[in-house]
Amino acid sequence: MQAQLLSLIATRLIDGYLDNFLWKDIWTRPLEDGSAFEWTMLAALAAQAEIRGWKYSFPILNLPMGASLFPLRNEIPKHHGAQPGHSGTRQGHNLKDRFLQAFIPKILLSKNDQYYSMFREGCSYHQVMANVDYQERPDILILPGHPQETFPKLTQQDTCLDFSFKLSEHTSISGQVRVLNSPVVRCRYRIPEEGLQLPIAGIMECSVNKSLSIANAQLEGYIRIFSTSSASPPVFLVTGNEIPPCKWLKATIPLSCTDENLLEYAFRRAANLALDAFGIA
Repeated sequence: MQAQLLSLIATRLIDGYLDNFLWKDIWTRPLEDGSAFEWTMLAALAAQAEIRGWKYSFPILNLPMGASLFPLRNEIPKHHGAQPGHSGTRQGHNLKDRFLQAFIPKILLSKNDQYYSMFREGCSYHQVMANVDYQERPDILILPGHPQETFPKLTQQDTCLDFSFKLSEHTSISGQVRVLNSPVVRCRYRIPEEGLQLPIAGIMECSVNKSLSIANAQLEGYIRIFSTSSASPPVFLVTGNEIPPCKWLKATIPLSCTDENLLEYAFRRAANLALDAFGIA
């Protein structure tokens, strides 16, 4: 199978998914690259959440450059050789826009004043509030809550980024980071000042072809990083290959299949199992 087939599945899951964003070569890369698989799984989560009564939106589209920023990771940029307002990355985006998009969820779910934010390959709020840096980032991370209205935003002549995120009715986090090409995140302040353990709703790891030993190491690493003193985040593994029985909740997408209906069903089924595991009813 080629990644182009996944582009058809993604469009069946979310109408206009490919047209709304500037994907570059994501849907024409070799399937083994994994990106198309991960983005299709994200679409499946949104599609199945909608069937459960949730509305989904793409907050990044509120930005002028949102269509091209959407495929980027939700990671705070470092070592990109650029100053605010100047293009200096391989992706062709300036540093301030990369900072801004890092704090914007790829998909926002909403229902009856409940919200979930879906991030891809990083969660800048967790990075700042936990004061951690890590190389391995979950393919999809879901955080309860949503960015407060008008946030994140650039301030002080685009040299700083202010963020504010409402986790629940009674809990919010906020802060300010420097928009700076630096090997570490320059946080000017955060509230709570001592940081906060964020209650991750769910973590999903997607892989076209992964051994169980590698999956074990990755998922156990995520649990170490994202657990709080009271709970560990639910994790869900989606693979394109069959793996032996294991302790993880998992689903298999038969990527050797070329039947669009069967593939769409497999993605929807995997998404439903994951949403159940994450408590998104």
